Amino acid sequence: MTGSRIRRVAGGAIAAVVLGGCAFLIAKAPSYLAAARVDAARDLPSAGPRSPLSPSGVPPGPAVGGAPPSGPCALPRYPTPACTGVPQGTVLTTIKGDFTAATTGQVVNAKHITGNVFIRANNVVIQNSEIDGTIYNDQGSQRWSFTVTDTTIGPASGCIGQPAVNDSNYVAVRVRSRGHDDGFRFGPPGNVKIYDSYVENCYNPPSLAPPDGSHSDGVQAVCGGVPCVGLTVVHNTFDGRKVPTTNMLNLTDPALSDVTATDNLMGGGAYIVDAWWHSGPDWTIRNNRFVDNTWTYGAVSTEDTCAHQHWSGNTLVTIDEHYNVTSTVGPQPCIE
Repeated sequence: MTGSRIRRVAGGAIAAVVLGGCAFLIAKAPSYLAAARVDAARDLPSAGPRSPLSPSGVPPGPAVGGAPPSGPCALPRYPTPACTGVPQGTVLTTIKGDFTAATTGQVVNAKHITGNVFIRANNVVIQNSEIDGTIYNDQGSQRWSFTVTDTTIGPASGCIGQPAVNDSNYVAVRVRSRGHDDGFRFGPPGNVKIYDSYVENCYNPPSLAPPDGSHSDGVQAVCGGVPCVGLTVVHNTFDGRKVPTTNMLNLTDPALSDVTATDNLMGGGAYIVDAWWHSGPDWTIRNNRFVDNTWTYGAVSTEDTCAHQHWSGNTLVTIDEHYNVTSTVGPQPCIE
């Protein structure tokens, strides 16, 4: 995120939001959404084949009984631009400018939207599409629910000083984030699941993002003193190696709780993962791959909270240009 923030709001107006380098919003959870802790081993969605969703707009469900996902990027491989985002060959209908989804259950399929997308109803589905701007689901204290699947978010060139996907109450599957300094925002009330997606961070210099340039993250929790509960991040690739980045998982907010992060491939950042447990259930962080020597200070920081993290199977690795793991350097322990 940048030190100062300019963002679009509904109706095309421009508003400046500045507070410690991040936008803080108060949220109220829709009543039908309850925070639920997820055992990631039993909640893996299908990674392929890459076909459109059903006519009802229901995304592929979790694998049954912990069966591994299939497809070209299934474990032991990790998501790449080739197996995330809008599927190759999809014929898109262009919508110029911003687009608002204001009907409950609305399905947005095979669209190229040249502006931002504003979610203004619950259970919206975005699939097989390309969005040049940002997805926002916040207005005042409201956060509408949505699912985004097989969609590319962000411009082909340039860098937007906003997360690709905001803010809470959403599921993202096989999303490709490009041209955004942040990939995914996690705000109050929470309830976010991110699967099989790919984030490559960009960076705006201080001249465009004063005072010190973009603070780029793969996933950032920004709770603003309001509880953010229920973050699941499973089998994604977060690549911040090419630009100055803060973290691939920036999980330091004191109001954040109930976190599961498994089977992710991550590289880049001051610390690749900042995971500071503060309250609630112990976190689960396991079987993640940290790309060796791609950090400024270290692979991990937990601020003395390892006792509250189920930390296992995490390793340091090397990778090739296609995100294939080429070697295991050794275990990556929890670091206080």
